[in-house]
Amino acid sequence: MTELTLIIIALADEDDPNAIKMGRIPPATRKLEARAELFRQRLNAYTKGLLEPSDRQSQVTPFKTVQYLHRTMRDFVEREDIFGELQQVSNVDFNPKYRLCQAYIMKLKMTLPLESRREKLTVEAVHAMDYAFRADPDCSTCPEVLLDEVEKAASELSAIKMADGESMLTKSGV
Repeated sequence: MTELTLIIIALADEDDPNAIKMGRIPPATRKLEARAELFRQRLNAYTKGLLEPSDRQSQVTPFKTVQYLHRTMRDFVEREDIFGELQQVSNVDFNPKYRLCQAYIMKLKMTLPLESRREKLTVEAVHAMDYAFRADPDCSTCPEVLLDEVEKAASELSAIKMADGESMLTKSGV
């Protein structure tokens, strides 16, 4: 299972996380940090402290991993019968894997070229593709639109010129 960060869960929790409509908009770091702090508070309210960002003592950053308060909580929630009950009380149209795919696409579109390393870009694109397939394992509605959006976002980001005039593609020898 992928370790989820505050910013990914915050993006997935948006009212309309439509990554397909969203253009490439690099946010200011302060906005990401403010968004992460706001979502940390919401996460605490939603879960009554059972989920929390890693390393509670230090400053909250958008890239802190969200984790269970204790391993026994994870074991309980991930039991088939309990997870099934949680799914039954969720909105019928809610697909968490689709929302996480959208969140990873949005994160790709929000990535600043200076913070981008080819490995990081690749990992986020792979997570987005993984969630696209997991959102529709039968490919009955085919995640093609989502996969196209991953490819478009990754291509645009990798082609942006860095301060030295090279793109991530030319730096990596592609």
